[in-house]
Amino acid sequence: MQLNRLFVVGKKEFFDHITGKKFLILLLMLGLVVGVGTIHGITSYNENLDQYKSGYFFGDQPSPVNVFVKIVDTIGYYGFGAIIGIALGFDLISGEREGKSLKSLLSHPVYRDEIINGKALGGILALFIATVAVFFLAYAILLMDGIVPDFNGTERIVVMVLFTLFYLIGNFSLALMASVIAKNSSSALIISMLILFVLAFLLPYAGTNVVSYVVLGEEPATLYSEDESSMSYEEIEWHDNQIRDYEKNSLFIHDVLSLFSISLDYSNICYQLTEPQDYISNSYEEDSSRVTGDIPIMNSLSSSLANIIFLLVYPFVFFGIAYVKFMRTDLR
Repeated sequence: MQLNRLFVVGKKEFFDHITGKKFLILLLMLGLVVGVGTIHGITSYNENLDQYKSGYFFGDQPSPVNVFVKIVDTIGYYGFGAIIGIALGFDLISGEREGKSLKSLLSHPVYRDEIINGKALGGILALFIATVAVFFLAYAILLMDGIVPDFNGTERIVVMVLFTLFYLIGNFSLALMASVIAKNSSSALIISMLILFVLAFLLPYAGTNVVSYVVLGEEPATLYSEDESSMSYEEIEWHDNQIRDYEKNSLFIHDVLSLFSISLDYSNICYQLTEPQDYISNSYEEDSSRVTGDIPIMNSLSSSLANIIFLLVYPFVFFGIAYVKFMRTDLR
């Protein structure tokens, strides 16, 4: 693989993306949604700050970084980040194959690995532009309203931008993998959405019930007052312990399966960054010194270490499959 040819392919893909109507429309939609979410977040922040000053707000002083909760919801929970990542990647290879341009491209002095790596590089650069633009817009709205984050808040926003970029790259890699596997773009889009649905929704929610039933057995029945009237105190206590143990183990299964959802990984990480006050209340009994002052960013991230690992691993797994499949595919 020659780096100069890789950069040529990457540069072409990058400009194809940022000058294409699809990217511009998606970026405009995301900008509008994030802009509205930021304004909504600022309104909520100002209300909480007024309540804090008047003594009616429970907890620590609201932080400007709380405004970014709405942005995280928009990109992760509501799926706009997944839409952008998949929209940019689902037809990169399948579109070339449908247009009969892939064979023509390979007839030039360029190797397959330079093509797949160049397409990935161009897409990642386009996603970097989209991520920075969205957060820059939100930060500018914040400053125009007279809200200036301190160093800790700015540091959290910068880290949030990095994790958002990895989240978008993860979905982009998923779509690129589907584009290599599928014979046409419509099939690639369906495969991408199907895998996303299984990992993001089916596995952590429906999967929890199925795995809990298989591993833990049937859920203990709920006791009602007429049931308890015929039971001894020891029997009621034993039954309550059975229910608590079942719920605790079922919650553990849900947490493990949720790690396979890139959307939940991203949301959990960013909630730790945007809601430092929650970390204070949760850790109050463990270390009272954390109650006052800024919470170090590493303390917030340490509670979501497993989510971080899975979020960083996903792009490599999907792109690795796409790379191997593309290198071994018969393109005749």
